[in-house]
Amino acid sequence: MTTTSAGAASARLVRRVSWRSGAPEWVITDPAGGPDERIALRDRRVGFRAIDPPGRRYCLGRDEQIDGARVHVPCPDRATVDLGRQCANCQQRDIYRFMHISHRVDFVTPELAESLRRPHWLYVASFSEKLHKVGTVIDGREQERLAEQGALVADIVARCDDGWAIRRLEDAVGAEAGLSQSIRPSAKVAAIAAPIDPTTVLDRHRHIAGFVRELIGDIDGQDAVEVVDRQWEAPALDALRASTRRLAYPLDIAVGEHGFVVRECLGATALVAVDDDPDTTFVVDLSATVGRRITLGRFRTRLPALQDALF
Repeated sequence: MTTTSAGAASARLVRRVSWRSGAPEWVITDPAGGPDERIALRDRRVGFRAIDPPGRRYCLGRDEQIDGARVHVPCPDRATVDLGRQCANCQQRDIYRFMHISHRVDFVTPELAESLRRPHWLYVASFSEKLHKVGTVIDGREQERLAEQGALVADIVARCDDGWAIRRLEDAVGAEAGLSQSIRPSAKVAAIAAPIDPTTVLDRHRHIAGFVRELIGDIDGQDAVEVVDRQWEAPALDALRASTRRLAYPLDIAVGEHGFVVRECLGATALVAVDDDPDTTFVVDLSATVGRRITLGRFRTRLPALQDALF
């Protein structure tokens, strides 16, 4: 990544951590609009300064369909938000806003309906021995979706002909198996920062995935469901095995100056090396920067003076 001096750098709005290319990228943009910039994260040094007061976050805009393609539209008001990632205006105009509850509402936009008519998959993902979830993904996005979740391992367990059926199945499996449909980023960070035995996690995950497949076979419903067996493991598993000393990043990533080398990522969770303590792998929640304005530059992380107390 090419860096610039703090004085020359201009403000950028962090949109997300993306795995569209098959590797983790920090997606940032000009708050006033314009094309996205993508910063490769793996094995790269990243330096930035958060320029807004603590707690301030900006609307990320919405998606529209233009000439058959899904296109991001920045927030025209550059509004701040208290909850979620969209202001009320952008949320109201987002044609995909009912994606996750499409099976519970009476109306969806034509653009969303077109997406929902495509085949979808159901997956089970595991983040630790005790942290698991069930989720859905549209056909063709399986690898990207599983990578961006930040799980250690995942199994695709079923296929349905459309998005409405897969979400009904997701609700049924979640209720019967006791699996959540979402995991908080802070819980993902805590799981990765804790001691992990990947073999134990994998064994537990395989047991749960097998149980879910049996459960799907017993669910009585009208939807045509195909039980499948496709397995996936995070590219970062080897990095986790190698990093015997891991700690949660001790600073608020959305405030002040930060600079570190990103060794690997699990979803939006980064395993980083800090100059002040190169022997420790720090676990950073990069999703906490989403909706924040930053400037890129030759910044560095300065660990707290009481760092030894962390050990």
